[in-house]
Amino acid sequence: VLILLTYVSFLFSVKGPSAHAFYLLFPVVAIYAFYCWARHFEKTSWRVFAAFVIISSLVFHAAISIDRFNSSSMFAQSAKGTGKDVVANAIASKDYHILGKRRCEDAGYKVCF
Repeated sequence: VLILLTYVSFLFSVKGPSAHAFYLLFPVVAIYAFYCWARHFEKTSWRVFAAFVIISSLVFHAAISIDRFNSSSMFAQSAKGTGKDVVANAIASKDYHILGKRRCEDAGYKVCF
């Protein structure tokens, strides 16, 4: 119901649904998921499996972060310097185009909200 409500609310918007709108729904979805899985976690085998999945996820995301820090991070080296330098230059010159275009500019809208 919440996802349908979010979808309908974006019908009246000039932008499409953004990920942050669905992040707002996470607490409700998480509480419902805990309710659904509660009876399974009474067994030790499910607890061990859940711990394994969580630890595997943490290791995986840490490895991806370390791997991509120097290549696709905002702070990676570029022709203009580090990401910190690029952000500092954009703020000093008051030109956000240095960092990139806004989504609505890419879509061809004349006025960005």
